[in-house]
Amino acid sequence: MVVQGRKITLADIQLIKQLIVDNPSWGRTRLSKELCLIWNWRNLKGQIKDMACRTLLLKLERAGHIILPPSKRNTAKVLRNRPIIFIPNCTEKISGSLKTLRPLKITKISPRTQDDKLFNCLLETFVDRSRFRGICYQAANWILTGQTKGRTRNDRDHIIKAPVKDVYVYPLSKKFREALCYDS
Repeated sequence: MVVQGRKITLADIQLIKQLIVDNPSWGRTRLSKELCLIWNWRNLKGQIKDMACRTLLLKLERAGHIILPPSKRNTAKVLRNRPIIFIPNCTEKISGSLKTLRPLKITKISPRTQDDKLFNCLLETFVDRSRFRGICYQAANWILTGQTKGRTRNDRDHIIKAPVKDVYVYPLSKKFREALCYDS
């Protein structure tokens, strides 16, 4: 059979089983690295292909050919599927230095002028579309209003290429539309 681009024979499976039995203290990483050294399994740069070997071992385990030692650390899949802790929206300003924020003191700033009302009615943030999808903002009821053009504020000559970002806003009051549309 061919797994991860490598032909695996019954002798290879027996070798893996023997390595697991002979070295019970080895984890999956050490097992894959030692197996790569035994097979001389390397990439074009001469580095051992331990990640490909680890994937090969996982596929062999799923097929029922071997039993791997238990995983010693949390994998990305385990971390990805952990329960989400609900954190309420905190839109008030935090005062104090990081050393003195125990217990956390939150103060609300009251608007003094009409311009202050504008700044206190809506929050805005940008999410890099090439790296993130903005799921946490959507879950927190932020509103997607559009995308940027992929320019920066310093790009007067239309030369600088910046990543396109999603623009999310979060209203701080129910009457944010009236505050934004006031006549001066």
